[in-house]
Amino acid sequence: MGVTGIGGIFFRSSDPDARAAWYREHLGIPAGAESVWEQEAGMTVFAPFPADSAYFDAVQPFMLNLRVTGLDELAGRLAAAGIPV
Repeated sequence: MGVTGIGGIFFRSSDPDARAAWYREHLGIPAGAESVWEQEAGMTVFAPFPADSAYFDAVQPFMLNLRVTGLDELAGRLAAAGIPV
């Protein structure tokens, strides 16, 4: 008996509806209070970092890594939408 996976990712946003729409539009993730995301099985890393870590931007309270298919295509769509990649 034990934890079998991550059941949700929750974070604060000054505009949750706009943030959920961004994840839906640009990454295809059904986001929002009523959304459920069925995902493919695979590895998940669960790792706390020191508060002063330089591994990701210090102004970000968390880092989210996503498994994707068609990475080059996704990066191109994000760049075309003016989203820094």
